[in-house]
Amino acid sequence: MSFAEQLIRLFSEPPGNLVFQLVTLFAIQVTLALAWWLWRRQQADGQPDPFTWRLLLASAGLLGLRIVYLLVVLWLPGRGEATLAYQVLPPLEQAMNTATIILLAWPLLPPLPRLPRLIDMAALLLLLLTAAVYLSFAPAWAGRAAPGLIYNGTGQATVWSVLQTAILVVAVGWLLVRRVPGRGLHLAPLLVLLLAHLVHFWNYPEAVPSDSEIAHWVRLGQLVALPLLAVVAYRHTLAYLLLALPEPGREAALELPAQYIRAATQVVRAFPSDNVTQLAIDAVTGLFPADFAALAMVQPEAGDELRLYWPAGAVPRPGRTALALDDWSAFRLALKSQQAVVLQAGGFGTHELQALAEALGAEALALLLVEPLLVGDAPLGVLLLGCQPGREEAVSSVQSLAPSVAAFLASTLANAQAYQEALRNVAPMTPASEAVVTGRVIALEEERDRAKAQIEVLHSRWRQTEGQLLAEQQRVTELVGQLAAQELAAAENEKLQAMQEEISILREALREAEEAMALVAAGEGGLNPEWVLLTISRYSGELEAAQTRIVELEAALAQQDPNRFNQVITSLVQELRTPLTSIEGYTDLLLGESAQVVDNQQRDFLQRVKANAERMRGLLEQIVRLVSGRAYPAGEGEVVLDDPREQIEAAISMVMSQLRKKDLQLRLVIEEDIPQVALRHNDLCEIMVHLLANATQASEPQVPIRLAAHTEMVADRHRSNGQGGANCFLHLSVTDSSQGIRPEDLAYVFSPQFAADSPLIDGVGDTNAGLAVAHALVTAYGGRLWVKSSEGEGNTFSVLLPVATTAGNGVPARAEVL
Repeated sequence: MSFAEQLIRLFSEPPGNLVFQLVTLFAIQVTLALAWWLWRRQQADGQPDPFTWRLLLASAGLLGLRIVYLLVVLWLPGRGEATLAYQVLPPLEQAMNTATIILLAWPLLPPLPRLPRLIDMAALLLLLLTAAVYLSFAPAWAGRAAPGLIYNGTGQATVWSVLQTAILVVAVGWLLVRRVPGRGLHLAPLLVLLLAHLVHFWNYPEAVPSDSEIAHWVRLGQLVALPLLAVVAYRHTLAYLLLALPEPGREAALELPAQYIRAATQVVRAFPSDNVTQLAIDAVTGLFPADFAALAMVQPEAGDELRLYWPAGAVPRPGRTALALDDWSAFRLALKSQQAVVLQAGGFGTHELQALAEALGAEALALLLVEPLLVGDAPLGVLLLGCQPGREEAVSSVQSLAPSVAAFLASTLANAQAYQEALRNVAPMTPASEAVVTGRVIALEEERDRAKAQIEVLHSRWRQTEGQLLAEQQRVTELVGQLAAQELAAAENEKLQAMQEEISILREALREAEEAMALVAAGEGGLNPEWVLLTISRYSGELEAAQTRIVELEAALAQQDPNRFNQVITSLVQELRTPLTSIEGYTDLLLGESAQVVDNQQRDFLQRVKANAERMRGLLEQIVRLVSGRAYPAGEGEVVLDDPREQIEAAISMVMSQLRKKDLQLRLVIEEDIPQVALRHNDLCEIMVHLLANATQASEPQVPIRLAAHTEMVADRHRSNGQGGANCFLHLSVTDSSQGIRPEDLAYVFSPQFAADSPLIDGVGDTNAGLAVAHALVTAYGGRLWVKSSEGEGNTFSVLLPVATTAGNGVPARAEVL
């Protein structure tokens, strides 16, 4: 039979269920009796206690509930109403269990000082809620109760379990938060009940089949918790009785600790004077009722000698201020074993006790306690306490206190000796030393003043540098605007040329059509040939006027010399490089100073100035490339085999500050074995920097950017042998989270002369100068750079570069150009 089956039978079948009722009734009666007696005693003493009153009412309520339930249990089977008992008892027992939890927790929970009645009102409301739930559940269960239907598996049982567990959890949490004396004992019955209800809650429908509706786990918890409540009542009663002891008894119990505190105060108050040892033996004399007391201290300069210290008023034997340690085995044994040694007349050490009494000049001693004074494992001396015949109990009664007193004295005396040694080692400061220190202080103050002056100068230089940087940034902005205007004019010139060619073609076609129509109309319709020729002449005049306007516009555009404009831009860039170099030099100089000259805030500003200067230098380089019409022409520089992974990592490190500034994440999807490409060193890094910088500026904050790299085979139908084939290419792609590029602007993303409706194309992070440089680089190596975009879904810039091949001489070569 399993434990669960035995537990069910124990609490559901006679005589186990009867034993449970009797034990719980007995525990409640004990609690009630103790609370009743203590309440009457407190009333008589004029010291009523709210805890006692609540405990009395709670135990009375628990007793009443148990008696009523026991009567119902005995009455229903006596009438032979087995079905009626099955309809009444399950919800009644659940209601009684809930009320038991409330009445048990009510006296154990400490009330709030500002709201002393809060716990009482909560207990009353919970009891009313329990009654209301029972009155609601009892008729419903009576109507549906049937043989074979287990109450513990119904929704009513679930509601009861949740309510009971919630009350216990709140009660335990209240006790854990409110720190009160005896909290552990108050927590014990509540924790036992909480554990029992949790086990019961997770055990239904019951794992062990049973015809009984008894909540056996809950009964087991009550069997433990109710006796614990009786223990709480007994502990509370005993504490009240101990506090009610007569005053002389309480004074006697506190007399010895008070003496100990007074003696310790005397010793500590004397620290660190020279007479600490004398005050220590005087304190021992006042603390212990001994006939003889002395301290024998080890001398550092003579380790085999003990110096004697006597209490004030004692008359030592003349000439006896020290003892040789080798002559007294009791002292050696106490110091070596680090334990007390007791010499007693007629017992252990009788002869040595007599010799010590004679050597110390004391009267006949019946008992001598030798307590070692130790600091860690180092011996400091011994404490001697003796008594005359007939007074052995005077020392024996305080023998248990002697080790604590000896430890305190040893620590105090060791600290005093260390303090005196430190005072002896500290040499007084001579006038010459004071003069040196004063001079050093003055020199440090002068150095501090010079450092402050240097800081002010550096701060002024930093402000001047910042002003120059702002001015140069303004000049760069103006140059960029002029360049954009020039590019727009050049674009208009190209459009006008295209329009001129188209108009010429249309004019020629129109002239031929009109002549043909005129001839046909004149020959067939009988029209006037003069009218036809007049009409043709009128149209020809309009076309000549349009041609004249086109010629005028072309002449106006021809007056703008693009080469001259590019030369002006190049010279301005060269002029900007000189102050930019000065700004970078001053910034590096300031950043190279020590932390005492430039504080953290100024260093942060300088780092910002340096970063903006580097960015401006990069913009100037892009301007030079654009106006020169070459972004790295093919064939310039040495071609090497570059590892794409290293170049990608270098590009990521260069834009990492921009990613962190916008709180962007970069997701990498790179194949393990990606082939090398034949490019000039760092060209691939520059391409990826432009693409990543554009994606960083165009993306929304806190949205990831995706960078992918893989190998792609592209079909080649133009092989010289005519058989076709496939070329291997490196495919790189950067996907951002911008709003996308409008379809009408897609053709101008890589054109540096395009301005669209605004200075920036929607969906592109910056001016498309960087993208134009990247496009020129990719094209120079025989690759392709294109963009796919959908409005509202972001852009994907893709790069296709030929994989490197090796020529017969071992020199890297590019694959066939697309």
